[in-house]
Amino acid sequence: MRRAAVAAVLGLATACGYRLLYADKPFGAAAVAVLPFVEDTPVGLTQDLALALNQRLAAAGVHLTTDEAHADAVLSGRLVGSQTLQSPAAGIGARVPAYDLRLQLQAWLTDRQGKELWRTALELSESFLPSTATGDTVLLETEANRRRALLRLADAAARVLVERLGVASAAAAEGS
Repeated sequence: MRRAAVAAVLGLATACGYRLLYADKPFGAAAVAVLPFVEDTPVGLTQDLALALNQRLAAAGVHLTTDEAHADAVLSGRLVGSQTLQSPAAGIGARVPAYDLRLQLQAWLTDRQGKELWRTALELSESFLPSTATGDTVLLETEANRRRALLRLADAAARVLVERLGVASAAAAEGS
C-alpha cells in the first residue's frame, strides 16, 4: 500500500514536469577528486570544507577518489575573502557582543584536461559569541566558538555547492 502511494506521488510529480535530481556523475564524471580550497587569508576552513564536500557528494552517490590522476573531474576552489565583524544582532549597549564571520568562496569543477566544467561564487556568514568568562580561558573559549561557527559554515557551503553542482550538471545533461 505504501509503495503504491509513493509511486502515485512520483507519477503525479513527473507528470507535472517535476523530476528527481540525480547527480551521481556530475558532468558525466565517473570519479571526482575534491581538493582542499586555497585560502588567500588563513582562516582554517579548507579541511573542514573538503570533508563536508566529500560527505555530501558521497551521500549523493558520487564516486570519490583521493588521486587526481584517477579522477575524471576535480572539484576545487578558493576562499577569496573573510571578515569578522561585530554583528548588528548584538545591538548597541549589549552586554555580550556577537560577531559575524563572513566568507566569500569560489568553486569550480574541471575535467582531466583542466577544462572548466562549472564555476560558482558564494557568500556566507555565521554568528558566534565571545566568551563571557573572565580569566585565562577567555581567548580559548572565544576561539572555540569561532571554530564551531567555521564548522557550521563549512557544512552550509558544502550543502549549497553540492546542490548547485547537481542542478548545473542536470541542466547541462538536459541541454546536450
